[in-house]
Amino acid sequence: MTNPTRSSRAEARPPRKKASDRVAEMLDIVDATLNASRTANFSMKDIGTAAGASRALVYAYFDDQCQLLDAVLDRHVELLCAAGLDATVARGTLTDRCVAAGAIYLRHVARHGMALEIVLREKPVARHLSGRARPFRAAILRRLATLAAKELAMSSNEAVTFVQLLAVIPGDAGRLVYEGTLSLEDGLELNDRLVAASIDSLRPASTPLSPAVEPLPQP
Repeated sequence: MTNPTRSSRAEARPPRKKASDRVAEMLDIVDATLNASRTANFSMKDIGTAAGASRALVYAYFDDQCQLLDAVLDRHVELLCAAGLDATVARGTLTDRCVAAGAIYLRHVARHGMALEIVLREKPVARHLSGRARPFRAAILRRLATLAAKELAMSSNEAVTFVQLLAVIPGDAGRLVYEGTLSLEDGLELNDRLVAASIDSLRPASTPLSPAVEPLPQP
C-alpha cells in the first residue's frame, strides 16, 4: 500500500531541472547581473543564490568566474554571427560595412544588453578569458581597420583607433534603446548618420563621398 504522506511529499517536490536548463538559467542570471551592475565583478555564491542553488552547484558546471563569463559571451557571439555580423564586414565600402555592422550590433545590444562590452572593457578580467569573444571582436575590428587605412589613408594604428571609436556609436545607441530612453528607429537612424559622417569627415579630398551619403548642411 502506498504511503499517502510520502506520495504527497513527492508531488509537492518541484521537478529536478535538467543540466542544460540549469546552465542556461545561470547564464541568464550572469547576463542580467552584468547589465544591472555594469561591471564584471560578481561572486559565484550570488549566482547560485539567484538560481536557487548553492555555490557548489555553480562550481559543478563552471570551474571559475572566467569560464562562466566565457559561456555568457560565447552566447552573444553566436547571436551576432547568426545575425550576419562577420559576413557584413566582408563586403562593400568602409561606410557600407561600418553602418551595416553597427546596425547589427545596435539591434543586438537593444535586445540582449551590453554584456560583451562590459566584460571586454575590463582588461584585468578580459585578458583571462579563453572563449570566442576576444578573437571574434579583434577579427571584426581588424578587417574594418584594414579597409579604413586604405580608404582614409591612415596608418595602421590610426585606423585601429578610429574603428574602435566608431564602435562606440552603435554600442551607446543600443544601450539607450535597451534602457528605454531611445526608440530603435531613432537609434538606427543615429547610427547611420553619425557613422557615415565620421568616416566622410576623414576621407581625403581626392576620394569621393560614398554614393549613399549626402554631405551634411553647413551651419
